[in-house]
Amino acid sequence: MSRVLVTGDSAGGWCAAQSFLAQTAESRERVKIRAIAVAYGMLDMRRPWWSEAGEKHPFGAPTVPKSILEEHIAKVKDGELPAILSNGVPPERLLFCMAAVQWGLFPELLGKETELYPMERLDKFRESFPAMWLYHGKSDSAVLVEDTIAFSEKVKEVQPKTSLLVTLTEGEHGFDNAPDQGMDAGWCKEGMAFVTKEWLG
Repeated sequence: MSRVLVTGDSAGGWCAAQSFLAQTAESRERVKIRAIAVAYGMLDMRRPWWSEAGEKHPFGAPTVPKSILEEHIAKVKDGELPAILSNGVPPERLLFCMAAVQWGLFPELLGKETELYPMERLDKFRESFPAMWLYHGKSDSAVLVEDTIAFSEKVKEVQPKTSLLVTLTEGEHGFDNAPDQGMDAGWCKEGMAFVTKEWLG
């Protein structure tokens, strides 16, 4: 059986959480997710930050006209643009993400089904959770730190025996990319030691 570590940041944090929540009994027999590391993950997508329009300025960005996203979606539906894109280099399509946040469109774009929302899936998940390291910058203006706090509290409520490390430190979205916040930073050393023990121990 494979012993797997799953990691993801921001939207990739959503993917990391879903990777174990979506596992079937059959797939758990073949792949054992031992640990998960989620950096400033989009984990609580029903929050007003994602679902309601308002004054929101990730990275200090001005409000993006809703029409930018609407016109793009219309072009995709009309076949003027490809419906599926498998890659993109930031800041490509960043304006679409900004518009989705500022106008509260994420539930509309993502879908309404419970299976798409990690917080809601936790209620129905009956298997034991893998060890989790969740970390987030307290000054994050793109994905609020409350996402990580709410998710970690829900994990403790549903599966209190889960091995869980939550690191809340100073920093903006993507703070861990700064030169002084790499592997030698104290918070990172602690997290890496935790993940390594849980994953390979």
